[in-house]
Amino acid sequence: MAIPEHTQEFQPTPDPSVGQRRTLYWTRGKQVFYRSYPVRGADIETFSYYLGNFAKDSKHCYCTNSRLAGGQGATFRTLNYTYATDGISVWTLGGKIKDADAESFVVCDDGVLYHDINTPVPYGFGKDKQRVYYYNYRGKPNWVRKASSASFVSLNDGYFGKDDSFVFCGAVTLPKAKVEHWRKIGGHYSKDDARVFYFNRQIRDADQESFEFVPTNRNYVQLAKDKHRFYSNYDVIDEASFFNKLQEYGVDTQDGQSTSHIKGLRDA
Repeated sequence: MAIPEHTQEFQPTPDPSVGQRRTLYWTRGKQVFYRSYPVRGADIETFSYYLGNFAKDSKHCYCTNSRLAGGQGATFRTLNYTYATDGISVWTLGGKIKDADAESFVVCDDGVLYHDINTPVPYGFGKDKQRVYYYNYRGKPNWVRKASSASFVSLNDGYFGKDDSFVFCGAVTLPKAKVEHWRKIGGHYSKDDARVFYFNRQIRDADQESFEFVPTNRNYVQLAKDKHRFYSNYDVIDEASFFNKLQEYGVDTQDGQSTSHIKGLRDA
């Protein structure tokens, strides 16, 4: 079975191509660099790195160009694009996960969100025997306080997960969402049998039965509609603004196959 790319080890080469995925780390003489920054004290003979900005040599382990205090290089490895461990501690780019049990720690997803086709970003859930954790490239990793480690599963989309009692968007719950009826309907929209949500916010007054996601070629602005209203992300917008955004975001509203998912919108 092929080794997932984000857990593969790569060797640095004398190539200072800053910003290339496979040349995060490179060498000049006996010095190892992360992008343009020296990795001080790194042993070039035993040095290897991972695509999620972690690296190791025979004695130490590193995040970007910084040594991880107390980390054991001999046992260090990445678990996915977000999480790494030496069997004693668990880390993300945001630092060590305080109180995480490294022995029982497992990842719940691939740990990567693509902001565009070429830009992977560390997002995702992990858990140990007692707790669930979430990291989204901002600040420190978060303890998902209401989550049950025993029943928690991730949807592997960078944002959503659930256990037997709650639906989660990152480290917070979707208010009053019924787990047994909840489902994603597209983009960052979801619903249960009574409510509609954008991320972790309930869209009040949305018609649950007719609400639907309208795909575009953008991730950061999303569109939806029900039989009464049009939506941009969480906000209600008027019909003219909705169709203007469709055109702006690469959806042909006049003819062709790209209109098949929006036919009837004006009559809804």
